Amino acid sequence: MRVATEWEPLREVIVGIVDDMRVPEWDPSARAVVPRHGRAPLTGWAGRRFPAELVELARREVDGLADFLERQGVVVRRPEPVDHHRPVVTPHFSTGGGFHSAMPRDSLFAIDDLVVETPMAWRSRYFETFAFRPILRDYFERGARWTAAPKPQLRDTTWRDDRIEDRDEFDPVINEDEPLFDAADFVRIGGGVVVGQLSHVTNRAGVRWLQRHLGPEYRVLSYVFDDDGPMHIDTTLLPMGEGRVLVNEAWVSRLPDVFAGWEVLVPPPSQLPAAHPLYYTSQWIHCNVLMLDEEHVLVEAEEADFAAHLRKWGFEPIPLPFKHFQTFGGSFHCATLDVRRG
Repeated sequence: MRVATEWEPLREVIVGIVDDMRVPEWDPSARAVVPRHGRAPLTGWAGRRFPAELVELARREVDGLADFLERQGVVVRRPEPVDHHRPVVTPHFSTGGGFHSAMPRDSLFAIDDLVVETPMAWRSRYFETFAFRPILRDYFERGARWTAAPKPQLRDTTWRDDRIEDRDEFDPVINEDEPLFDAADFVRIGGGVVVGQLSHVTNRAGVRWLQRHLGPEYRVLSYVFDDDGPMHIDTTLLPMGEGRVLVNEAWVSRLPDVFAGWEVLVPPPSQLPAAHPLYYTSQWIHCNVLMLDEEHVLVEAEEADFAAHLRKWGFEPIPLPFKHFQTFGGSFHCATLDVRRG
């Protein structure tokens, strides 16, 4: 495996699976990031299964994504199905089960020949990487460096009890007692530079751990943007090519200095119907695209305006149905982990 940017030609990828997904418990970690429109259903379903018809629609789409990539000659790896309804018990907490194995981008960070299992802040995702272990073992046998960040304790005190909810600015719900980060809070722009954000699942201690682990040949830069409920950077900004970055101006009033001189691509609003269920995200989830190379980009099939903008910018959009996968909090970038490009 070898990957340094988000846009070199895609050669090998891990694609998540949609199996028997479980709704996590409703707790401070969820309250901080779930938009208002998702709160009622998620509190009502907490600890139970998502509606089967929604899960099946998402399963068809992610399996279709895997099939499409294989037809393009990309090597596709899939995790093993697991029982997300088995309780999670540690010395410091217990919870009714897991979440899903749909989004490898969150729990695994890949750069060059290194893959890192991340210290995730949601208790329901504590053992999420286990579904990917056969893939990781194979990469290790093939010469990749495989490591895991320190497993967090996730005591009750991990989440601040003095935080005021629904503020207009970012106020992190997690403290700095131990390193925490999701890999989807970081993007790779080449030259050993990793750009990240601080969020409700990524703290400064997590950024420092990643920087020290990667070593001086890499630079890990972190920023705070304008979203008051941040969880993952790839709907806020996403590099799409050498010197080109997709920027959601609704959440980015000041572009990080590292992108000085880059062409800024501002997406139009989503055309997703307001009635479409999105429990964990806003409609800006359509920005969560996947580059097959510097020209070809996967875009949700019904986002005609976005596709038109992509063509105007010189890309070739490839429409695939994915709006039902978006219901569960991610899109093409989240559903995949590119492990070999170039």
